Amino acid sequence: MDVANSTLSANEPSGDVVADGQQAYTLTLTAVDSEGNPVTGEASRLRFVPQDTNGVTVGAISEIKPGVYSATVSSTRAGNVVVRAFSEQYQLGTLQQTLKFVAGPLDAAHSSITLNPDKPVVGGTVTAIWTAKDANDNPVTGLNPDAPSLSGAAAVGSTASGWTDNGDGTWTAQISLGTTAGELEVMPKLNGQDAAANAAKVTVVADALSSGQSTVSVAADRVKAGESTTVTLIAKDAHGNAISGLSLSASLTGAASEGATVSGWTEKGDGSYVATLTTGGKTGELLVMPLFNGQPAATEAAQLTVIAGEMSSANSTLVADNKAPTVKTT
Repeated sequence: MDVANSTLSANEPSGDVVADGQQAYTLTLTAVDSEGNPVTGEASRLRFVPQDTNGVTVGAISEIKPGVYSATVSSTRAGNVVVRAFSEQYQLGTLQQTLKFVAGPLDAAHSSITLNPDKPVVGGTVTAIWTAKDANDNPVTGLNPDAPSLSGAAAVGSTASGWTDNGDGTWTAQISLGTTAGELEVMPKLNGQDAAANAAKVTVVADALSSGQSTVSVAADRVKAGESTTVTLIAKDAHGNAISGLSLSASLTGAASEGATVSGWTEKGDGSYVATLTTGGKTGELLVMPLFNGQPAATEAAQLTVIAGEMSSANSTLVADNKAPTVKTT
């Protein structure tokens, strides 16, 4: 076989060859000697070898007519596939072809969407990245996706920009969040259909604590000295969203604050925190204010009145005087 006179060619299909493992090129080696005569009987000694075999399938080589050898080449990997001809008997040198395979249509089951950050704050921004792939995980380009679909509690007031094509099978969109905390789900759409296997989800969290929106209350507004009641803080941000994860303390003021104590706070969910207030031995007005980072957590303190408990004989005295026939107890 004379390499200078022999050729390796690929059929030129009318359209793109899709990397689906089914559509294929036909490679044809025309083998001749230095005089141009067909070199026959070489099928078993020839090989068509891809430079990168990942996803590439080469069919059996057959001699379709004297000196003409043919095989199909398919791929599930999109991109250029370089195939070289080799022979057990001859040096074939630079006999090679570059075959171009393109991605197939979008397959939602192989496509995905991600959101960042995963715990955004109300009123902030979330970046959505959609990765479009075909059934063989090849990046799909050249699409014109619809605006993403938003759902969940945090979708109220949230808006999504159009997609920006990054040119590599990914698209980016910006989501401006509303003022409602909760779950946000984002699903890319193409021609009105879901364009990912699953929607991406994030939890939109409340903004900073707003003392103007938060309230504190006590279970009883009159408590006997030495007894206890429950204090409840409803913590909210400026938009009225419940706030979780606060570490609270408390301040006590008023005539009955001496000796009174507040236990540690327990979070009950939905922005609710409770603590036990135990009064001291003093009576009168008592005001309790939850503190966050040393600052009041509400605009107004909760107020209660501490009243005297049952009369104690151990702490009472019997007094007689000479002015009148009466007896006084104190």
